[in-house]
Amino acid sequence: MSLAPRNKILRVIINNKIYSNVDTIINLSYDSYTIKFDYIGIELSNPLDVIYKYKLDGLENEFKTTKENRVEYNKLKDGDYTFILSSINSQGVESTNAINLRINIDKPIYKKWWFLILCFVFIVLAIYLFIDSRTKKLRKDKYELEKRVREKTADITKINELIQAKNHDITSSINYANLIQKVLLPKTEDIITHFDTFIFYKARDIVSGDFYWFYQERDYIYIAAVDCTGHGVPGAFMSIIGTSFLNQILVEHNDLTPSQILTLLDKKIVKSLRQTENEQVKDGMDIALCRICKKTKEVVFCGAGRPLYIVHNTIFKEYKSKFNSIGGYNEGSVKEFIDHTFAYEPGMMIYMFSDGYADQFGSNKNKRYSTKKLKEFLVKIAHLDTDIQRKHILIEFENWKGDRSQIDDILFMGIKF
Repeated sequence: MSLAPRNKILRVIINNKIYSNVDTIINLSYDSYTIKFDYIGIELSNPLDVIYKYKLDGLENEFKTTKENRVEYNKLKDGDYTFILSSINSQGVESTNAINLRINIDKPIYKKWWFLILCFVFIVLAIYLFIDSRTKKLRKDKYELEKRVREKTADITKINELIQAKNHDITSSINYANLIQKVLLPKTEDIITHFDTFIFYKARDIVSGDFYWFYQERDYIYIAAVDCTGHGVPGAFMSIIGTSFLNQILVEHNDLTPSQILTLLDKKIVKSLRQTENEQVKDGMDIALCRICKKTKEVVFCGAGRPLYIVHNTIFKEYKSKFNSIGGYNEGSVKEFIDHTFAYEPGMMIYMFSDGYADQFGSNKNKRYSTKKLKEFLVKIAHLDTDIQRKHILIEFENWKGDRSQIDDILFMGIKF
């Protein structure tokens, strides 16, 4: 009976370092290793026919066979390996003392649990420090922003206070100017003692560029509706100038016709505003002026840019004016103002007005009211009492305007004979 061979590891060469008399385990630090195993299977009857069966468990899954007395493994890295070796003699009898040599190659630092925990702690700490730093920066930025906002708010508050103070001063001044302008307007009581009349007067701003004028001289009563250039404060200045000059003209001269008054008024405006010297100053006014004589029941009308409407027994008539305005200077041009004379009859209505009413935008199509619509409307209401006519004119305007802004000053006068 043939005896099974016996196995023996002669030496292990690891990266050219020789390990002899190795029994069960070799522990190595982390590195890349070339490992050679020298071994022998002792079989006395026929040692040259011994076959070796081996496997490096942890690297190989199946056993290999060889007759060589050496096996080499290259570039082994971290892990647990077991070199298993047995031998078989020529009769096929396998050795009973199989060799199991363990080789442990330590893990690199970055794979060790304590290093991973340390890295995790470091990452958490880094995230915390980053978030803390960002939070502090955001708090600082927020504080700086709030500080700037407080400073800007304080500045804006001061500016607003200054603006409000200035606005208050300006508004107070304009309100006082409005009082002066109202004082300069004729008293309605003085007009209605002579005529059955109404006046619809609606400034776009606090003060107005439209004004009405009334003057009595012996047998004549002069009455006018005036539309000055612009509105607001500039228009109000022109209205004061116009009122003063009209009064001055009638004080200095007697029995003037409306055309003579407008000629003198035009010269005074041009001279006072030095319009012959400065062509850029073209401020002036449009005016509808009537001289009424109750003795002769005669009306003399002259207009500068404004017409006179007459309605009697539903019959409409218009006296147009020249397009010449009062004021403004064009060298070489001659302005012409023409009087229109007619007799008035009981129940006849005459209307004088500025252009603000007919020019107002409104309705669902956002268009101007128009003089055509105004003429038709006056024919419908002319038979009514004057105070009722005024209410209808106001309601008609508000309904037409709706929620839109008033675009100009409005003056509307009606006299019923």
